Amino acid sequence: MKKLFLWLALAVIPTQYSQALTLQECLQKALAQNRLLLAGRERIEAERSKVGQTRSAFYPSLTFSASYTRLGNVPGAPIPPFPPLLTSPREITFGFKDNYLSRLSLSAPIFSWGKITGPYQIQKEQVIAESLKLVGSEEEIKLSVSELFWSALSLEKNLEARKKSTESLEKHLKTVENKLAFGQATNFEQLRAKVELTNSRVPIKETEAQLKTIYDHLEHLMGMLSDESLKLDGELDITPVSISLSEAVAKAKQNRTELKEMNIQRQILQRSQSLAAAENRPSLFLTSNAEVKNPFNAQKIWKFDWNAGAGISFPLFSGFHSRFKVEEIEYQKKALDLTRQETEAQIELEVRQAFYDLEVATENSAALKENIALAQKALEIARVQYEAGVVTNLEELDAELAAQTAQTAYFAAVSNYLIAQARLEKALGAPIQ
Repeated sequence: MKKLFLWLALAVIPTQYSQALTLQECLQKALAQNRLLLAGRERIEAERSKVGQTRSAFYPSLTFSASYTRLGNVPGAPIPPFPPLLTSPREITFGFKDNYLSRLSLSAPIFSWGKITGPYQIQKEQVIAESLKLVGSEEEIKLSVSELFWSALSLEKNLEARKKSTESLEKHLKTVENKLAFGQATNFEQLRAKVELTNSRVPIKETEAQLKTIYDHLEHLMGMLSDESLKLDGELDITPVSISLSEAVAKAKQNRTELKEMNIQRQILQRSQSLAAAENRPSLFLTSNAEVKNPFNAQKIWKFDWNAGAGISFPLFSGFHSRFKVEEIEYQKKALDLTRQETEAQIELEVRQAFYDLEVATENSAALKENIALAQKALEIARVQYEAGVVTNLEELDAELAAQTAQTAYFAAVSNYLIAQARLEKALGAPIQ
C-alpha cells in the first residue's frame, strides 16, 4: 500500500523541465532569467528614478526650520546720570536672552533659460539609451543561446552516429572472430577490427564531455539552478532564407540598436551644449517666508509674520567656463559622428561575413546531404561483398568510417547553417523574413 501511494505521489508531482525545451522556450527563459539582463532592467529603473529627480526641479521648494538662541549678553546701550530724573547710570537692552523662531520658506523658479527643462529631457533620453543597450544585450544573449542550442543538437546527433558506428564495429569484430575460427579470416583482420573498435570509443567520451560543457553554458545563460536538468527538443533542418546582401546591409543600418543609441547620444550632446550656453543667462525666481517668532518687535510675545518677493540671479563672469564647455561638447559631437561612421562600417562587415557564411553553409549542407546517401549505399555494398569474400576487412572498415564521417559532417554543416542564420539575424537586428 505504501509503495502504491509513493508511485501515485511521484506521478502527480511534476518534475522540473521533464519535457525537452525548444529553441523558442530556451530563448524565453534566457530573456526572463538571465542575470545580466535582470541587472540591465534594474539599471533602466534606476534611470527612470533619475527622471523623477530632475522633474522635481519644476516644483516649488518648501522648507521648514526652527531654532532657539540663548544670548549670553543681550545688546544694550548705557544711559548716563541725568539728575534729578536719573541719579545713577543705567543700561537699556535691545532684546531678550531667549529667542525662538519657526519658519516655513517657499521658493519657486519662474524662468531659467532651459536650465530645468534641459536636464529633464536629457534624463528621459538616457532612459531610452539604457533601454537600447538592454535590447542589444538581449540580442547577444539570444545569439549565444542559439549557437549553444544548435551546437548541442549537432553533438547529440554526432554522438548517436558514433555509438551506432561502435555497435557496428562490435558486430564486425564478432564476425571476424567467427571467420577466424573457421580459417576464413586472418589475425591481422582481427587486430585491425579491435583497433578500429577501440579508436571509435575514444571520440564518444570526448563528445560527451563537450556536450556537458555546452549544456552547462546554456543553463548558465538561461539562469537555471545547478540542480535543474535540461533537455533540448529540435530538428537539424534547413529553412531557406531569401534576402539580398544590399537588403541585409540596409536593414541592419535601420534596425541596429548601436546606431539608434548613438542618435540618442547626439541629441543629449545637443541639449547639453544648449545648457552650457545658458550658464551665463539670468534666472528668475519667487520666494516667500511664513514665521512664528518670540520676541517680536522688542516685545516678549509670540507673533506670526510673513514676507514675499521675487529675485533674479545673473552670473556676470565665470572664467569663460560656459564658452569652453560649449567647445568641448562640439568636439564630442564630431567624435561621435566619426564613431557612428566606423560603427556603420563594422556593422556592414558583420552582415557581409554572416551572409557569406550562410551561403557557404547552404551549399555544404546540400552537398553533404547527398553524400550521406552515397556513403550509406557504399557501406551496404561493402558489407555484402565482405560477407561474400570479394573485399577485405580493411575495405569494409573504410566504408564504415566514410559513412560515419558523412553523417557527422552533415550534422555539423546544418548546425553551421542554423548558427550562421542566427548570426545574420543578430547582425540585421531583426528576423530575416
